[in-house]
Amino acid sequence: MESFIGIDTGTSSIKVCLIDGAGRVQALASDGYRLAHPGQGWAEQDPEVWWTALTRAVGSLRQRVGAGSLRDVQAIGLTGQMHTLVVLGGDGIPLRPAISWTDQRTVAECDYLRRNLLEEVFACTSNPPSTGYTLPKLLWIRNHEPEVYRRICALVLPKDYIRYRLTGEIATDYCDASATLLFDPVKLQWSHQLASTLGIDRSILPPVRNATDLGGVLTDSAARLLELRAGLPVYVGSGDVAAGWLASGANAAATAAGLSLGSGALFVAPSGSPTTDPHRRLNLLCDGTAGRWLVMAAIQNAGIAVDWYLVKILQELLPDRGASERPDYNTINARVTSVAAGAGGVLFLPYLTGERTPHMDENAAGVFFGLRSTHTGLHLYRAVLEGIAYALRDALEVVKSLDLPADPIVAGGGGAANKALLAILASVLERRLVVSPQTDASVLGAALYALHGSDPSRLRGIGGADAPVSIEPDQGDIPRYRSRFAVYQNLYASLKQSFEQSWDDAW
Repeated sequence: MESFIGIDTGTSSIKVCLIDGAGRVQALASDGYRLAHPGQGWAEQDPEVWWTALTRAVGSLRQRVGAGSLRDVQAIGLTGQMHTLVVLGGDGIPLRPAISWTDQRTVAECDYLRRNLLEEVFACTSNPPSTGYTLPKLLWIRNHEPEVYRRICALVLPKDYIRYRLTGEIATDYCDASATLLFDPVKLQWSHQLASTLGIDRSILPPVRNATDLGGVLTDSAARLLELRAGLPVYVGSGDVAAGWLASGANAAATAAGLSLGSGALFVAPSGSPTTDPHRRLNLLCDGTAGRWLVMAAIQNAGIAVDWYLVKILQELLPDRGASERPDYNTINARVTSVAAGAGGVLFLPYLTGERTPHMDENAAGVFFGLRSTHTGLHLYRAVLEGIAYALRDALEVVKSLDLPADPIVAGGGGAANKALLAILASVLERRLVVSPQTDASVLGAALYALHGSDPSRLRGIGGADAPVSIEPDQGDIPRYRSRFAVYQNLYASLKQSFEQSWDDAW
């Protein structure tokens, strides 16, 4: 039976997915890794770690389905974390660790762009500068590692690096390109004007193609390593926002917005034309295919905040547990429902790695507010979940202000498995949530790119998917959440200046 493989190079793991010719998921496998933090606010990953994790994940997939099943693989599709910068030398080897989208070191570079080139950057890219983007990371390398910068021959994104290792070919897609802050999503090309202004050699920017275009074929060496057939078509693929949008099914509903819950979280609303926010609180992305656009309202911290509290904080206080032992999320999420809406008065600003929509503030920091001696760890965890929901409500208000589709909200991603978070979100957002059955939507989207690229006529949607689950707001909780959300907004406004001073002191 013919099959197709999708690969998702994520922030904390690489995932592989096997689907059949009808788009039905046959098996999933993953292999995890960690971010390195070698400096204050820094976040890096060695691209070789992704490649090693891929070989292990494909091995796990083979064990689950049997070696014979992978002999029928017809093509490979790709997706991955966006914004993260990989720079290659002339030999195709990374010159330094990849700088993650969560990295906050580029405050000075972003300040320079805002003070001197804000109008030009926005006119050329339809997006405002922020530390998450690829361009400030490239400028940081030029400013702080000039010997590395001089040797750069190619700039690629994580999924593009994996494709390069698979095929030896360098390219990217419209979605990932539009998330670099060097690409014009209206003209659908790299911004020659901005590159010229900044003195960036355009030759390092990769060719841009559609997600379902052929990106190369599997080399003999990669085929031997992965135990797959040499010559397999490898399609260009797209950034995880577009791939998840495709696989979630949200793109089938004219009025729906997508909500992806991962390390960060984001709303995705479709637009038939390049739609921008005059206040520069949103991001405009191309879809994986030229001529389609996605308006994105992104928050920096969702799963990051959950893991920070449950793993980095609580685990370190439990010496009887191994450092690698993960908490029982299902048990904890079931227990947190015993705490009423409002978390007993505790508020959490989840800005552990700064914030994007609506504040675009890399100096913003995490805050617990309203603590009393009666509060327990469960109150704090409930506050973390509610803080994520309030941050998303902040972002949703911007989406609504532009009359973009946002009802219902189709939720997907790994965080959609957290039932406690979903219940809180429905009430805080005051929207019905349609929970996609595809919790691993991005990697499924990658596999669908392979299927679509091989034969577009066969892609009619996601075959064999379970029926989505709807979650309605709790009308009894809405008044309390409205009140607490107002306090949440005021809290950020009152701390904004202090965040700036605190960040300066930290450096």
